[in-house]
Amino acid sequence: MGRRMKVLAAPLALATIAIAVVLAAPLASPNKASAGPIISGARSLSDKVSVKYMDAPDQIPALARNDIQAFFSWEPFLSKASESVPSAKVFSRTIDDGFVFAGNVVMREDMARNQKDVAVKVVRGLIAAAEWMAANPMEAAKVANEVLKAPSVEVVAQQIQGLTWPADFRKKTVAQEVSIAEWGVSTGLFPAKDAKKLVDELVYPAIIREAAPNRTDL
Repeated sequence: MGRRMKVLAAPLALATIAIAVVLAAPLASPNKASAGPIISGARSLSDKVSVKYMDAPDQIPALARNDIQAFFSWEPFLSKASESVPSAKVFSRTIDDGFVFAGNVVMREDMARNQKDVAVKVVRGLIAAAEWMAANPMEAAKVANEVLKAPSVEVVAQQIQGLTWPADFRKKTVAQEVSIAEWGVSTGLFPAKDAKKLVDELVYPAIIREAAPNRTDL
């Protein structure tokens, strides 16, 4: 589970509020998917909320100029904003409002349905890998940076330490996925009419029940 964050320049007055979303993010990206439900939830303030699309590096100076009052983004822009813009606050959906931004294990339907033994081994392997990364962030950073090519291993280690993955699958997670699906259906992002049915067709609780029964209440 990755911590999805945004930055707010506090305090916010009840004037028109501009929220920035990364310009390059595709329609179905996590950046827009995470921003969408919050923006949709502010429909009662639709005359006070505007959405601006811009490149991630441009968000910080825009926040400093008060051209925008909040933005959705990722590191290192979150930390840089809180360091360079007075009174800016990094707001984590995972910590500050109790919303869990879930990262799912995605499999081919044929594997999930017909190769359950393999699917279970994959999930158990991911759980073991996540636990090793949490216990050994520097070693994990060295491995990850072979692909990421970040400026330094220390930067990657810092990112790893800022993430948690409980590797569980619970009723509250399904409820949140249904909520996101409802937003996707309402915006036309998902070609479906029944959000709950869509989620039910895409999740396989039997896999986590066998792989890690203590990590689910389904």
